[in-house]
Amino acid sequence: VFGGVLMGCWSPLSAKSMSGAQGLSPYFSFLCFVCSSMVVGICILTAQQFGCKLIPRVGSVTGLGEYFRVSPVLHAWGLLGGLIWAIGTLSNLVSGGPLGFALSYALGQTAPVVAVLWGLGWYREFNGAPQDAVLYLVAMFLLFFGAIALLCLGGM
Repeated sequence: VFGGVLMGCWSPLSAKSMSGAQGLSPYFSFLCFVCSSMVVGICILTAQQFGCKLIPRVGSVTGLGEYFRVSPVLHAWGLLGGLIWAIGTLSNLVSGGPLGFALSYALGQTAPVVAVLWGLGWYREFNGAPQDAVLYLVAMFLLFFGAIALLCLGGM
């Protein structure tokens, strides 16, 4: 719940920080966001390594040597994912001015839809699923695209 509240605050606070004559540029806002994400990520990883019970760990503690023995191809996949995320976030911030921050944020929050599409197409997660699950899935897509349409019409 706390994470959801923080995530809900990001767009309005980001938009406020970029407004006015003395506001941040989208690029500097992105730099601040990336730096703060790195600091928080390091804190979370450190807490997990030392067994913090508030931040659960899935497997056993991984040593630094084990991390560096992983294939460079696997690290490249992680870096590619981060690069794609960074391009999307920067695009979201840059488009906030011309589109409006509410619409830009809504379009930027399509990650759940993309995840469901991967689950449907690549991982076949809904094969053999109950009919109710498929109906909920269709309802989710309809509501999501309906909300995007309403946001677009509201900006006219």
